[in-house]
Amino acid sequence: MKHIAYRRKKIVIFTNDASTLTVVLYDINAKNRALLEQRFQERLAELWSSLNIPEEDLNQYLKVAGPWQIGPTVNRNQLGRLNEVSYFTEMYLSDGVEDELFLSSKMTRTLRDSGSSKKASFAGDIPSIMRPNNFKWNEIKLEENSVDIEKLKRICNDLKQQERFRKEDFFFEDLDRTDEVVQQMVKLNDELLDIFIEGIKDEYSEKTIKSYKNALLIYLNQFLAFRLISVFNYGASSVDQMYIHGSSMTQTKQVQRSMSKLYSFLSGNGVMNVEFAKSMKRDMRNSIESLDYLDY
Repeated sequence: MKHIAYRRKKIVIFTNDASTLTVVLYDINAKNRALLEQRFQERLAELWSSLNIPEEDLNQYLKVAGPWQIGPTVNRNQLGRLNEVSYFTEMYLSDGVEDELFLSSKMTRTLRDSGSSKKASFAGDIPSIMRPNNFKWNEIKLEENSVDIEKLKRICNDLKQQERFRKEDFFFEDLDRTDEVVQQMVKLNDELLDIFIEGIKDEYSEKTIKSYKNALLIYLNQFLAFRLISVFNYGASSVDQMYIHGSSMTQTKQVQRSMSKLYSFLSGNGVMNVEFAKSMKRDMRNSIESLDYLDY
């Protein structure tokens, strides 16, 4: 299970790893979260029926699953598929799609239609996979964090240090010195991205990883660095400036999504204040939404 936030709405996503059977619940909040289990089972029943799976198999599935409980997703492959589904769910939400059954059906097919699905264990027929005699429950094992935290801290501290040169007189007068600082920030950004990509490489598809990296390289090195702005500066949240300066809306939104993932990564590894990261992600969403009100 994973939850994402979109325009102040919380969306909860459940995925069965063996079959890619996916349930998407929209707008979970304090008032209705007590109905989470009920809504999950209702959407699952609808999805089950749409796939022509016998109702008795669903009843057996729920019986075998036992009491409702939510635990952490700790397997990297499972987490990767959840992240993949989350990415595409956000794309549909941005197009105004909120219907839970449509999203659930679409996300169930998305991974099965991906380029790697032919090699995956879930490439078989869903009704066959979900037969009661195939149900198997495995004990989960936590995986260790492979991120080099000390190196990450050093890079982040160096970025903060370089950014301080914006306040120096030479930033406006000595172009050679300014260029040196810019190139140093580019170098540090490259190192930061290397650690970020290495840290999430097992959580997303190769295509998604490439998309994140390309968007971040453009924004961090070709846009922010030349303004001596790092990811620790509030100015980095103004992703709408990409669009105003000529980028497409699609590219601008991709930058916003990629930066959000980067902020989650940095705060999750303890090198960035969690509240600051939340604030930056919120401000980036707001900056994208503000573009809807531009008068062309």
